[in-house]
Amino acid sequence: MSTWPAAPPPTRHPMGLFLRRFAPLYATWIARRHLDGVWAKDLDRLREALAKGPVILAANHVSWWDGQLLLVLHRYLGVEGRFLIKADSVDEMPYIRHLGGIPIDRHSASGALAGLEEAAAFLTGPGRLVWIFPQGELRPPHLRPLGLERGVELLHRISKAPVLPFAWVSGWRLLHLPTWAIAVGEPISGRERFLPRLEEALVQQIDALDRWLADPSSAALEPVVPSVVVPFEDRFGAQLYTFVARTFGALRGLFSRG
Repeated sequence: MSTWPAAPPPTRHPMGLFLRRFAPLYATWIARRHLDGVWAKDLDRLREALAKGPVILAANHVSWWDGQLLLVLHRYLGVEGRFLIKADSVDEMPYIRHLGGIPIDRHSASGALAGLEEAAAFLTGPGRLVWIFPQGELRPPHLRPLGLERGVELLHRISKAPVLPFAWVSGWRLLHLPTWAIAVGEPISGRERFLPRLEEALVQQIDALDRWLADPSSAALEPVVPSVVVPFEDRFGAQLYTFVARTFGALRGLFSRG
């Protein structure tokens, strides 16, 4: 049995209502301000799965942005989502419970099982999803192997919900802020080679996103958060600098010929 109180129903608790409404808006604002867009590959695959029933998203764990972007996606897709998070983080930041956080203690069998059971209890019908980060810690997306742990497989067995591999990668294009790209894989179910199949799917997605970052024309991705960053060369200061430099260059040429 869980040692943490269940998260207050978001439709009844005032704090839950406030955070559920405004945290995704704030996360989207942060993404617009600090990222060169967020782009998604095969997001319709997730939409179709959610229309049929509950879904488990098994995502690689890259950075602080993971938590922000999952809130952005909840708002973008119009779904109710929860996410498994270290119990220590919930102890330090109790408001995470109102955002949908489910504490899990990986170092305690009972604590880990309690978190998985709470997550499974949430997966009761279409439009509901639970995020799980099978690596259990932050890791660069290109380390191999990914280091997946069995919690995602146990959650799948308990809930019977399909697991969709979910990869995200950040990189730079032509601007000074990073671009984030995400991809959703085919559902994974059954017990045979569960973790190896999940790893293979995540690696394939990461590689595909790397190719897109290197050449955005290689695939058509859906803009979850369109880039609103003004390229440096289009900014007033850069244009003024270019105008002055060209003017002085032209004057220098005239005087040198005279």
